[in-house]
Amino acid sequence: MRPCAPSHLRMRPPGEAAGNAHQSDSCRHVTSTFVAATDVSELKRSVRPEKRLIYIETPANPNLDLADIAAIAAIAHAAGIPLVVDNTFASSHLQRPLELGADVVLHSMTKSLNGHSDVVAGAVIVERAQANAIEIAQWLETHPEVAWVRYPGLPSHPQYELARQQMSGPGSVIAFELRGGVDAGRILMTTSA
Repeated sequence: MRPCAPSHLRMRPPGEAAGNAHQSDSCRHVTSTFVAATDVSELKRSVRPEKRLIYIETPANPNLDLADIAAIAAIAHAAGIPLVVDNTFASSHLQRPLELGADVVLHSMTKSLNGHSDVVAGAVIVERAQANAIEIAQWLETHPEVAWVRYPGLPSHPQYELARQQMSGPGSVIAFELRGGVDAGRILMTTSA
């Protein structure tokens, strides 16, 4: 058995069986700490010597919270930890995490980046979808049946200024809640216009 020190994030090497009974728990076990990426101070306090990776999603699903990529990259690099950014909702067309200090960037090719197999890796579609989202978000914000709207392109978004700093556009995903909660949502989803 090879020696293994406990780590906060350790991936199994290729070929190592997931349930290998000959490995100690410290060699198989990965622990995680979930911290709101919107709270840079708390994230900084959570960094420990055994931490091996910081992973953030920005804008984050489902409420479109934003993480300050540059600030988190500075924390990660000061601790010698790589920063991985899931950039699916923004795509490289609207946000470039590598330029802000990220070490690795992940994208889902089935979302904004691909534009569902349309023109120029989706760039034309992203622009049009974003323009539509801005109008829809503004309309939703004034609708009497909508309790709240979360969209990085609206001044009411709690991280509107951060979106303006690190993104070239607010994207096309909108989060909102109807007055009446889940029941109102079910009616919306099952009623055709």
